[in-house]
Amino acid sequence: MRPNAHRTALLVATTFAAIASVTVLGSPATPKFFADDPIRTEPATQDASSVKPNEVRLFVDLAYNVLTAAPVENPGRARNVNTIDEVPDSAWYTNRLGHLALTPAERLRTFQASQRNLDRLRSRARRAQR
Repeated sequence: MRPNAHRTALLVATTFAAIASVTVLGSPATPKFFADDPIRTEPATQDASSVKPNEVRLFVDLAYNVLTAAPVENPGRARNVNTIDEVPDSAWYTNRLGHLALTPAERLRTFQASQRNLDRLRSRARRAQR
């Protein structure tokens, strides 16, 4: 092979590799969502409309656990927490923090309610000090 033909072949191969890598990186076949993307709403997997209330006898439960001295197991990480450690919305829970814009009237109402609670706590603390 001639020296120019060798350079030309190398240039063609390099150009082809560059075009192929740009095409693969910018390909629309790349996934839009990934497995670790946080989800905002957890889909309902079971119908809980037929669940009946169950009476919990706290004294019996406490006595049983104290007398049997059952070891406390580590339950592990919560299963319904997304990748940014938030609990997604579901039929049982609605995460309202930062998801909805509050109107000025709602902001004022919540501020006044928190001020009333603070005033109550301060007056209780004053009475307890007497």
